[in-house]
This record gives sequence, C-alpha cells and structure tokens, in this order.
Amino acid sequence: MGSVRSRTPGSWQMLFYIDGKQQAKTVKGTKREAERMLREIERQIDQGEYRDKPKKVVTVGDVLREWLSGVKERRTITTYETYERSVRNWLLPAFGELPLSGLSPAAIEAAYREWGERGSSPQSILNRHTPLSATLKYAMKRGYVSCNAASLADLPSRDEKDKTVLDDDTIRRLVIDAHSNQYGPHAALAVMTGMRLGEVCALKWEDVDMEKREIMVVRSAARSAGRVILKAPKTRSSRRPISLSVGTVGLLKGLPRRGEFVFGGDSPPNPATVSAGVCDLCRRWGVTMHGLRHSHASQLNRMGENIKLVQERMGHSSIKETMDTYTHTLPSQQGGMAERLDDKMRG
Repeated sequence: MGSVRSRTPGSWQMLFYIDGKQQAKTVKGTKREAERMLREIERQIDQGEYRDKPKKVVTVGDVLREWLSGVKERRTITTYETYERSVRNWLLPAFGELPLSGLSPAAIEAAYREWGERGSSPQSILNRHTPLSATLKYAMKRGYVSCNAASLADLPSRDEKDKTVLDDDTIRRLVIDAHSNQYGPHAALAVMTGMRLGEVCALKWEDVDMEKREIMVVRSAARSAGRVILKAPKTRSSRRPISLSVGTVGLLKGLPRRGEFVFGGDSPPNPATVSAGVCDLCRRWGVTMHGLRHSHASQLNRMGENIKLVQERMGHSSIKETMDTYTHTLPSQQGGMAERLDDKMRG
C-alpha cells in the first residue's frame, strides 16, 4: 500500500511500490487530490498500465551550455571568448538540437566537411573541434554518454601555410631590411627570438636588458571585448628569459622610445593589426606571424641546437610539444648512424 505525506504547504509526496521498489512522486494541491492520484497510480500498476513521464531529452546544446558555463572560471578571458564564439556561431547551429545520445562521428564529420565547403580553413575547424571534444569528454564524466564521438571523428589536415618556414637566407634578408617597413621590426624580433604575437605586442622596455642581451617574457597582449588587454603568458613555461644575439640587440637599439611599450608607446599595439601588417609584409614568402616563430625554432634545429634548450626558448610546456611540432625540421642523422654501425661491425 502506498502513502501520502506532506512536504511543504500545498505540496504532497506520494510513495508507492513498483516491482518491490519504492517510488516517490511529488504533486501540488490538497491531500485528498494527492490520495486520489495515488489510488489511480496503484490501479494502473496493478493492471500494467502505469507509465511514468519520460525523462527530458538531453541535447548537445544543453551540454555545450553547461560545459561553457563551468569552464569560464578555469580559462583566460580570451580563451573563453574564443570558445564562446565557436559554440554560439558554429556548434549550436550544427548540433544544438540533436539528442546527445544521437551525436555520431559521422554527423560531426559531415558538419566539418560542410564548413570546409563554405570556406572555413582546416585550422578554424580544428579550433571549433576543441570545445566540442572537451564538452563530450565532460559529458562522459557526468555519465550522460558512454563515449566521446568527437574523438572518433576524422579531422581535417592542418593548413600547409601553418607549416611554412623561412630558410636561413630569407631570415637574413628579413632582419637586414627590418627598418624599411613599419612592421619589419615586429617580424624581425619574432623570427630572431621565437616570441609569440601577443608576447611581442606586450613587450616593455623594462623587460629588455641590453647589457645582458636578454628579454624577459612576463606578459602577453590580446584583444577582448573590443579592447587590448594584458594577461599572463600562455602557460607557466611561457614566462621565460630569451637570450638575444648581437644583431637583435642592435635591432632594438634602433627603435625609437615613445613610451613604456617597445612597439606601442604608452599602450600595447593591437595584436590583430600587427598580425595583419606582418602577414602583408611576408606574403611573398607565404608565412604568417606565427610562421616566423616556427621559422626560428626550425632554424635552431637545423643548426643542431639541443632540443631541450629549444623547448625552453620557445616556452613550450613539454619537450614532447617541441618534438611533435618541429621534428620534421631536424637534420637527418641516418647516414652517420649507418656508418657508425658499419664501424661497430667491422670492429
């Protein structure tokens, strides 16, 4: 036999049994109405007619919003804004109304193909994939789904331009001609130090020690809500000293001092403006501002520099990241290894 008990004024909890297991349902109204409803439920149970209301279908959009709300405090403001734009402009329109349990790798791949046909670059699609995959990983931890469909989807290959690096002769010419263009010094500093765009824009004269020939990277500039902000470097290892060559010191000494920032006077320059200016300058070589950073690391690898030192100079969080990104630029040692094997066998 079931029972009815009061919870709050005008609210009643009905207790009843299905297959020996107690169930509870709360209703509003009078006690008499609750008792009448309980008798009807028990009648339906006896005759096998009882069906509880189906649970609310959880959609991909529900979990995207839930994940985005929770991640806001754990990411920098610029990273969060990037995620929010991806969710609002791309992920919700493509997947928002789908039941979470119905999202498949094939559906994800179809959306990625459509975005590519509409003009999105592979890197842009990969940037949208990051919050989608993180959301589905979150859903797995919460028990909403049993697998991460995004981790099983085939992803587009990165843009070839992201892999473009300058050869030594082109780097030399870029540095020599640095002061012939408004954004030449920005490009030269990036290609000679491996600094990121935001780090170059946030550099202050107080961070530069001409005598020690060293720059200390302690902040980064980014655009947020229509204005340029300063923030901590990308990772803990991104806060680092960078040794300067004599030529790089000469480049910096040749810059006018108009304020506390090396390139922006009393306020940092807009990273988007600098990036566009550098890209326009380097268009003939097909390299971006970030490509200049790649070019610096690649040049160090071609010189045979210690990979651990390259990692520290680039501000990577692990040596694996450095190896995965730049191994293709390491000089081949296969020939020498084969000769040493021959010497060993003859010995």
